[in-house]
Amino acid sequence: MYRVDFTVEGSGEFPDDMLRYDRCYPAEQEDIFWMNGKGKRSVRMSMIAKYKNAKPTIARWNSFGWSVDLIKEMKI
Repeated sequence: MYRVDFTVEGSGEFPDDMLRYDRCYPAEQEDIFWMNGKGKRSVRMSMIAKYKNAKPTIARWNSFGWSVDLIKEMKI
């Protein structure tokens, strides 16, 4: 298993459906605050993957107006 940490950046409504789609979650408690914030913001996310080199679906995040950055993978 691998944990993939990444940051999403955007403004407007947070695309909650991406939590289900990418099976990801806010990395820390404070990131929940930023998910529901206003204006442009960054939210740190984590996801658990079965396979090495798994990544969030960048194109789908982009379709909601959010960019993906700082992808880091760690074996767990």
